[in-house]
Amino acid sequence: MTLSLLFDAANLGLQYGLLAVGVFLSFRILQVPDLTVDGSFCLGMAVAAVMSVAGHPVAGLVCGALAGGLAGVVTGFLMTKARINPLLAGIITMTGLYTVNITVLGGPNVSLISAPKAYASLQGLASSALGLTLDKDMARFVLALLVTAVVIALLALFFRTELGLSVRATGDNESMVRASSINADAMKVGTIALSNAMVGLSGALLAQYQGFADVSSGSGMIVIGLASVIIGELFGGRRSVTAGLVCAVVGSVVYRVIIQVALSLDVLNANSLKLVSAVIVALFLAAPAFASSVRRSRQRHARRRQAPAGPDADAARAEAQGAGAPEAGEPAMVEVRDVTKTFGAGTALEHEVLRGVSLTLRPGEFACMIGSNGAGKSTLLNAIAGEFLTDGGSIVVGGRDVTFDPDFRRARSVSRVFQDPMRGTSPNLTVAENVALAYLRSRGNGHADLRFAMSKSNRAFIREQLAGLGFGLEERLDDKVGLLSGGQRQAVSLLMCTIGSPDLLLLDEHTAALDPLAAERVMQLTQRIVRERGIATVMVTHNMGQALSVGDRTLVMDEGRIVADVSSAERAGMGVDDLLALYRSRTGEELDSDEVLLSE
Repeated sequence: MTLSLLFDAANLGLQYGLLAVGVFLSFRILQVPDLTVDGSFCLGMAVAAVMSVAGHPVAGLVCGALAGGLAGVVTGFLMTKARINPLLAGIITMTGLYTVNITVLGGPNVSLISAPKAYASLQGLASSALGLTLDKDMARFVLALLVTAVVIALLALFFRTELGLSVRATGDNESMVRASSINADAMKVGTIALSNAMVGLSGALLAQYQGFADVSSGSGMIVIGLASVIIGELFGGRRSVTAGLVCAVVGSVVYRVIIQVALSLDVLNANSLKLVSAVIVALFLAAPAFASSVRRSRQRHARRRQAPAGPDADAARAEAQGAGAPEAGEPAMVEVRDVTKTFGAGTALEHEVLRGVSLTLRPGEFACMIGSNGAGKSTLLNAIAGEFLTDGGSIVVGGRDVTFDPDFRRARSVSRVFQDPMRGTSPNLTVAENVALAYLRSRGNGHADLRFAMSKSNRAFIREQLAGLGFGLEERLDDKVGLLSGGQRQAVSLLMCTIGSPDLLLLDEHTAALDPLAAERVMQLTQRIVRERGIATVMVTHNMGQALSVGDRTLVMDEGRIVADVSSAERAGMGVDDLLALYRSRTGEELDSDEVLLSE
């Protein structure tokens, strides 16, 4: 590829640079994928073309930006006032703009061959003021560079103002912004308008660059903008807002160079440009997930090679059973052996969360776990549930090694009730549908099939199971779960997790988010279900009274280790003060009262 072609590609990429800036504002700052871009780009192009034909090319650039901003205002109002989904709001505006653009152009396209251009004014200014002679291509490049530089400088200054900080905060945490007396809707409308003003200005520059405007020119602009933003982030676009703005323009130039290289090598023809754009966006968006998947796969293979096998594995497992080990002839239901996990390894934020944790549970055994915040309780439950691959150790449930199984495979033998009642159920499915989903998936091979989920017999069975909860839910089979109270919803979640009689039940402070009465009822229900179904259970709690009165054992965690394992016989005469004293003797620290509910 010649230097001339390379320059042409860079020049064209610079014309699209503000398109990338506009997409950056909506996609990264506001975190809204705004599809208005396809329409507002063409609108800016149409307005600039018509005004250039009328003899006002410089004013055409300004008016093109204003027209794009006006289109953004329409989308913003649809999003905020009409409460329309952002994607749909953008599609609606983009669709309507097609007619607007044809009307502005007065037809499908307009030629600017004989019309004055803004870069021609720049050529005259450079010649008269500086004595420089700029050819057409260089003048177009300099014009785009100057406009882009001025816009980025102004935007960088804007985002350092209070208003700019408010815009950034709206994209990060809208609830916080509203609680800070900031009008989040106004921030959204203003940012979407600003984003599309940049897009419209880019379209206006391109119209004068290529010498014509066409009603179909905006097709696929959102993909080009996203590709530019994503490529630009490879150059450090995530470090700050200013870096993001600059790198978005750099990404636009690089993207065009990539396309030109592919064309020069005959890898593709001009008709393939849209496909290539889509592929580039998909590849760059998927790259982090692919890289993470490769890392996990390598970790699994490395761990498998290091894991003991055969008689050595059996001996290691027997050694790990330690405290609370099953009696002779009684197989363990759960065996956690020397599990370790470090987050952020090799970085300044490295934190060893689990440090060789070992735990064994008999079938039907119920263990309560306490510890201060950050002790590793929830992380241990996450490790057992398979939310991440541990760095070392092994996990065996029901006689099967699940150390390397992903979470969805473990879910057939390991069930979990979360602290938040919202996480364990589907709010837009009915009570009966939620339970049916858990019940049907617990049978057979665990895969969904084409059987009717709500047959007469299944509905009768589900009603019977709900009646056993004692919450009156058998009379609300067809109510959406989102309408239930927190206690009722947690009861449904508990039934869903135990209806298939899993080998292990994990309870992560599952009553902490409920009011006292509901918490007591759910706790009583939990004990009854675990006892009747004989499910091995680990319950994390901050309630010291529960830790001593519920289940068969009390486990104490501190700094990623189980530092005490109190059997049923040992805790029979213990009180809260005794348990606090035990914690103090094992850790050398006090269990702060603001971290624990000291209820008997």
